[in-house]
Amino acid sequence: MNGRNLHSLDAVERVRRVREQDSLAGLHLALREVESSQQQLTAIENRLADLSSRTVTTPEEFIALRQGLLALGQAVDDARESLEAARNLAVSAQSHWQQDRIRLRTIEMLQERRIAQAQAEHARAQAKVQDEVAGQQWRRQRHLRVVS
Repeated sequence: MNGRNLHSLDAVERVRRVREQDSLAGLHLALREVESSQQQLTAIENRLADLSSRTVTTPEEFIALRQGLLALGQAVDDARESLEAARNLAVSAQSHWQQDRIRLRTIEMLQERRIAQAQAEHARAQAKVQDEVAGQQWRRQRHLRVVS
C-alpha cells in the first residue's frame, strides 16, 4: 500500500468530517428552531386561555374580546404551522446528518483497513529480511563447521 493512497483517503476524510460537522450544526440549529416554535406556540395558547376566561359586561368588551380571540386563534394556527415546518426541517436535518455520519465512518473504516494492510505488508517485509539474515547466519555457521 503506498502513501499516496493513504494521503488521498486523509483528504477525503477531512472533507467528510467537515460535511458531517456542518450537518450536525444544521441539526442543532433546526432543533433550536423547533424548541423556539414550541415555546412561541405555548405562549400564544396561554394568552388565548387567559383571554377566553375573561368575563365581559358590555357589548363593546364582548366585541373587543371576540376580535382578540379571533386574532389569537389565527396566531395559534400560524404558530402550529411554523412548528410543523420546523419539525419537518429537523427530521430532514437529522437524516442528512446521519447520512454524512455514515459516509464519514465508512471512510474511517477504509482508512483503518488500509493502515492494517500497510502494517501487514511491512511485517511481511520485515519477516523476509529476518529470514534472509537467519539464512545467511546459518550458511556461515555451516561453512565454518565444514572448514574447521
